[in-house]
Amino acid sequence: MMSSLLESNIIDNDENYETTTTWKQQSISLLFTIFLSILYPASLYVWRDSARIDRNDPMIIKRNFFSVTIISLISLQLLNLFRQFTRTLPPDSPLMADSTIIINYFIYKHYPNNWNLIADCVIKPMMFIMILFIGPIFCDLNLNNIRNYKIIMNRTSIYNMIQSSYNLSILKILRNLIVAPFTEEFLFRGILIAILSPFWSKLSCILISSTLFALMHTHSCLVRYFINDKYDSDDIIATIIQCIYTGFFGIIAAVHYLSYGHLVTPILLHFFCNLNGLPDFPRILENRFYFHLTIVGFTIWFYYFINLFITLL
Repeated sequence: MMSSLLESNIIDNDENYETTTTWKQQSISLLFTIFLSILYPASLYVWRDSARIDRNDPMIIKRNFFSVTIISLISLQLLNLFRQFTRTLPPDSPLMADSTIIINYFIYKHYPNNWNLIADCVIKPMMFIMILFIGPIFCDLNLNNIRNYKIIMNRTSIYNMIQSSYNLSILKILRNLIVAPFTEEFLFRGILIAILSPFWSKLSCILISSTLFALMHTHSCLVRYFINDKYDSDDIIATIIQCIYTGFFGIIAAVHYLSYGHLVTPILLHFFCNLNGLPDFPRILENRFYFHLTIVGFTIWFYYFINLFITLL
């Protein structure tokens, strides 16, 4: 069942939907995506005192696991009803259609075998995202020098980094690296783009889904301000930076999803970005080696991404 949720399905459709779409259809699909994007973070606060307890509390993490799982299942069924209502499912599909049909009706991508799928959907995008983060990775590991083509490693810093990882609970690791990447990509790439794609252009789908994804990450700040009555200018600045970062990532994830036609790609990219976190730009700017490495990595990745984006559009 997991593969059926992730894998694209080829469905023949010769009709150019963009020429027959009305503004009413676009408005309905847009409003529906906004509703689902609000429903996801709202589900985190249905529990009593959830807004007043630290999000890293084990009880809150377990509750959130349950909430986002239920919302993901509900969103899939709401998408099914939306497809039936808007008649964007194939004519011969059953009332409760298979999830591949529901999600991927307008995603056209076929792989002759699993090796091609792994090469395009896993190896290639992961290789280039690692190239993009090569400077921040060297910075985090304190690999700050290369002599005679050998990397000089700061063993103390690496040991401290490994020790700090032990301080993370299993629940937090599951949340950041498994549950969040899967459920967020399932909703914001899989579900939302499935709603938008019959009525909007690919560029519009990318921009709308990534904007909603960025705004979704403001929920913690909004709850602290409106419910707990806590105003912190540093918190607002951090939230704005997070929105910019997540919005940029949302564009990357959506482009890869529409290009490769498989949800496993944005899920793995999300996993990798959560694993690395926000780059330590002050340290990178202070160190010439990290800075040059970051520029080279970004240049190589940007060339790959622009070609991917142009080919998609």
